[in-house]
Amino acid sequence: MYKKNGFVLCIAKGLIVSFLICILVSCRASYPTDHEQLSEEERIVIRFSHVVGEETPKGLAARKFAKLVKERTNGRVEVQVFPNGTFYRDGEEIDALLRGDIQMIAPATSKLTDLVPEFSVIDLPFAFENEKEVHSYLTGPIGNELLQKLLAKGVYPLDIWDNGFKQMTNNRGPLVHLEDFMGLKIRIMPSWVLEEQFQTLQATSVHLTFNEVFQQLEMNGIDGQENTLSNITSRNLFTFSPI
Repeated sequence: MYKKNGFVLCIAKGLIVSFLICILVSCRASYPTDHEQLSEEERIVIRFSHVVGEETPKGLAARKFAKLVKERTNGRVEVQVFPNGTFYRDGEEIDALLRGDIQMIAPATSKLTDLVPEFSVIDLPFAFENEKEVHSYLTGPIGNELLQKLLAKGVYPLDIWDNGFKQMTNNRGPLVHLEDFMGLKIRIMPSWVLEEQFQTLQATSVHLTFNEVFQQLEMNGIDGQENTLSNITSRNLFTFSPI
């Protein structure tokens, strides 16, 4: 457990977040043969929006993806990466994708539950023992069925990125026993499974965008939140110093 400014980090096994890359692209049937002199009309620009920092696993992967696409298409396809919610904030990305304002996003599976409610299964606590089970599930028949439901909504899944198991932080104390959650106001992503999880623990869940979390913790608008370690550390919610 670690602490900064009153925020206490506690490990909560079994809560998982995976990221799904989705793309909506309109491609022409004909391709230019001269890849050295591309006009603006010949180039394909893909705007890739995500809400976490550039040095997080997702941020680094997005930049690597953009680099590989540029190299392997000889510059014909350019992926422009917009991190930290600079282009569209958390909660706005899916609508922007469906409108065609951006062409690629990497949301947590919880963010897809309004579009495909069946993705709520990923939010079930203690549903998976380890990362291998998660990958087997999402690349197997059930995972494929979930991806097909996205296709039916006009969203094209490309791959699933792993962001690790979630942790919980709060400003009251260690979360060791079930009663430690009582009365806490916890920020969650939009998911009825997560709502019922904290309701069962007699805590209050609050929907906030990722960009709002730090400020609300500082202002005591919420008592805690759940997230992956990479997202917690990238937003400086705590430092590695013992309680």
